[in-house]
Amino acid sequence: MCSTGLGSRSTQSEWWQRLTLAALTLAYAVYVAQAVATRGLFEYVGIDYQTFRASGEIARTSGFAQIYDLAAQAQYQQPLRDQYSFGRWRIPFVQAPAPYLPVFVLPFLILPSFAPIPGLVFWTLLSAGILVIYLRQLLSAAGDEWRVSLPFELTLALPVFLTLLFGQINVWLLVFTGQFLLANARGRELRSGLWLGGLLLKPQTLILFLPGLLISRRFKVLAGWAISLLVILAISAALAGMQGLQNLVQLVRLYPGNLPTTFPDSMMNWRALTLNRALFLSSSVAWKLGMAGLAMSLVLGLALWLAPAPPASGRFALVVLGTWAATAGVAWHSHVHMALPMLAPLLYLALRQEVPRWLVHVWILGPSVLFLEEAFRVSPGQAHVLAGLAMLAVNSLVLGWVTRVLWSGGSAENADVGGSATDSRPLQPTVATTIQYRSMQNRYVPHALTATLNVIKTAETAVRRPRIPRATSRIASGIRSKR
Repeated sequence: MCSTGLGSRSTQSEWWQRLTLAALTLAYAVYVAQAVATRGLFEYVGIDYQTFRASGEIARTSGFAQIYDLAAQAQYQQPLRDQYSFGRWRIPFVQAPAPYLPVFVLPFLILPSFAPIPGLVFWTLLSAGILVIYLRQLLSAAGDEWRVSLPFELTLALPVFLTLLFGQINVWLLVFTGQFLLANARGRELRSGLWLGGLLLKPQTLILFLPGLLISRRFKVLAGWAISLLVILAISAALAGMQGLQNLVQLVRLYPGNLPTTFPDSMMNWRALTLNRALFLSSSVAWKLGMAGLAMSLVLGLALWLAPAPPASGRFALVVLGTWAATAGVAWHSHVHMALPMLAPLLYLALRQEVPRWLVHVWILGPSVLFLEEAFRVSPGQAHVLAGLAMLAVNSLVLGWVTRVLWSGGSAENADVGGSATDSRPLQPTVATTIQYRSMQNRYVPHALTATLNVIKTAETAVRRPRIPRATSRIASGIRSKR
């Protein structure tokens, strides 16, 4: 009878999970349809695709060096915007920059070959296809059969939705992160460094990976990254010349000054918390809290690379997951869609049952539900602000959990994952012992981490309580009322 009861509860839980995912899928579809019907295209839906298409046209007609000229971007972007966008939610036109090295602009050259709408459809389907194919590759690499439920659940995370909605290129960051992780797992450190060079697509994502590799003395990985850097710079210089690279540097220097199209208040970093201080805090308190949070994320993100970690499956994946979570909070330019590469370590660890189910569900559902609820009830603008703060919170929770696992002397397999660790499989039958992290003596553990771990443990316990959803609703209601 006990067995029957457990089976019944399991079936009921799976039913509710599927119902939740179906409702989330429907809500996304309604949101996109509503956005297109009320605002058209290339003003909100497909706004980044508009920039990529314009960059391709500029590179074709004027050369790669001119894609960093904001006036040239406006010349190609505004006609597209004026023709296809409309409605009361339409924001005034401001050209969006394309701060990418010329080598990464090469795929954009094909976009002007399509009419605007077919081109957007093609670009979206291409990104979705790469996402699905690569998630399947991760499943295969982890020794798991294709199971639709888990990958499908991960693809409903808000970073995935926003990447596809805007026409962003974060799926390539997912591929580069996943290959970096898998190559390390197989003991191919030089190759992993070569893959890490792909993150130069958005260089701010390397802000913690590079110093982390340095302090952990993984010089072979750094050598691979350096080779990748030299190759990328050489090809970029050949495409745009030194003047083109100088133009790119000048464009990037404008970003700290809050370019109109960067929307820093909707980011998922500590900077966004300070910019939204008027919601619930005074200016001085918000900046102090923001800088304290940034410093904590920075310290914990680097400390992961020094954690005492004897060889154990999943260890390096934990470090990658935690580093990405910390990077999201520390990087000066960090939008919600840039968290998409976290799917690689999350899926890998989830398949091995080395990450708690509740943590995966919070990361997927928390920001998504808050975003949709705020968007339908208030406005998309405020929804993006709330989603950024929610993503900052859940990424901080992920960073805290990873820190606790790595520094507590336990292992990912022994963590509370909501499933049996005996089912976890090695990446490959002959390389289970290669998934390791360089050990450090416990006496080198910073004393400050002890207090931090206690706070993390308390927060983790609080997140599991059923009162949290109601508390979250009260906070969201307070934010709306103050805006």
